[in-house]
Amino acid sequence: MKPELKAELNKICEEFTISRENLSQISDAFYKDMNEKTMLKMLKSYITVSDEKLIPNEYLAIDIGGSNIRIAKFSIEENDVIFKKIIKFPLRTRFRNYTSNKYSLKDLIIKALKKMKPYISRSKMYFLAVTVSFGIDSKSKTEANIVELSKGFKLKETINRNIYEILMQAIFSAKLNIVPMAIINDCVATLVTGRFYDKTADIALIVGTGHNASFINNEKEVINIESANFNKNIPLTTFDNKYLEKISGEANKLFEVLIGGKYIGKIADEIIKDLIKRKLLNKCVEINTKVLVSCVNEDKDFLLPEEQREVIKTVGELLFTRAAKLIVAEICAIIKYIDKDLVNEHTIIFDGSVYEKCDFFKEEISREINEVFGENASKISHKLIKDASIIGPVIVEASV
Repeated sequence: MKPELKAELNKICEEFTISRENLSQISDAFYKDMNEKTMLKMLKSYITVSDEKLIPNEYLAIDIGGSNIRIAKFSIEENDVIFKKIIKFPLRTRFRNYTSNKYSLKDLIIKALKKMKPYISRSKMYFLAVTVSFGIDSKSKTEANIVELSKGFKLKETINRNIYEILMQAIFSAKLNIVPMAIINDCVATLVTGRFYDKTADIALIVGTGHNASFINNEKEVINIESANFNKNIPLTTFDNKYLEKISGEANKLFEVLIGGKYIGKIADEIIKDLIKRKLLNKCVEINTKVLVSCVNEDKDFLLPEEQREVIKTVGELLFTRAAKLIVAEICAIIKYIDKDLVNEHTIIFDGSVYEKCDFFKEEISREINEVFGENASKISHKLIKDASIIGPVIVEASV
């Protein structure tokens, strides 16, 4: 690597560094807002966790995530959830963008039900659970309104609509014998899954296309923080600000922008383009989060010129390091909120493609937890449960 390029990357790394003092300030502000609810919505889910006994049957689930819609058929056997069939389709393609204001939530559900049709019997009644990656105001397991969209969604006729009514309209349109039994947020669903398999699980985080967190309160209810909205005490770089200007409609969800896979690759692209503009780097491949992860993971099958690979790896590491610090600041605040003296063990359940696929990111979270909590770090563990957000609603609808 050329000395002038290396020197510039060192300057950029300094700009993205979050100090221990700054991490503490972010965590304190997050904790304060969990109580004040000026940015963090702290939404009730009306989902309580206990030693669930699941009713044996076949169940259906739809998970409307940040990048894909997943449709699954499950069976409950011996108090366990068994996948029978799972399919998915992307929300954004070269030809269509199902997250745009050309479509409504009803349109997405109808499309999902059509994909489901070949795998269900018309003569049989099925129970359906739906997971959405938006903030929802729940009144019960089935009564919920969408209060805000996220991850770049701009769906028409969706905000403040009753999801149960939309579901029933879509089911009637598809002429299927289906009864909705649960409507929950994806992060709530992730924690329900985690708790079912691990009784020390009391926090869940989604780190995929977007970001959110949830926890179990003293009444054993799962609370959806809607942490994408948090934006206090976070230092921003010139590259962050350039990108935020381009997405002004989403810039208020700062925590999600600095952590979520939909955005983090775009911030990296701002850095790379700046290096090219200043003639410190030759033309480079188009940068997105998938490219960042491949370089950071040192994927040998991802072929690039050595200098490009080294630069992208360096940029990816500094962005994933910052994201890990923000995640740990959030974890500190949540643990303080539910267990101020850190008496209990806490298992944090993760779902989402960034956490699943980026080994460096997982390692940085562990390293930060060890540094921040010191000798108490052994009380805090974290792990992935793949597909937790689509398993969770089935556990809810099958529980007695």
